[in-house]
Amino acid sequence: MKILIFASPRSGSTALTIALSKCLNLKKVLEPFNPQNIKGLTEEQINGKGNNISNNKIIKVLSMHRPRKWFLNYINKFDKVIYLTRKNAKLASESFNYAQVTN
Repeated sequence: MKILIFASPRSGSTALTIALSKCLNLKKVLEPFNPQNIKGLTEEQINGKGNNISNNKIIKVLSMHRPRKWFLNYINKFDKVIYLTRKNAKLASESFNYAQVTN
């Protein structure tokens, strides 16, 4: 099984990914397209990461890490897709700022 968690920042997506990984015995991959994780890669190499998804994985991506059109193609490679965001944008922003300051 391949599961994608497509999330906005500070939505609880890391905690959900870890919990589902443990419950379903899936290997977790956190933010493979985060700019920090793809430094020095060509667009072809990045696309390769997006095309070579093995079974028994749960992958968490943030919506801002790739273009919308790219993700529309990417989500079709998964058995299940979870869309996750916070209802209150102000609280999400405050959480993001707090994480930046305390990191």
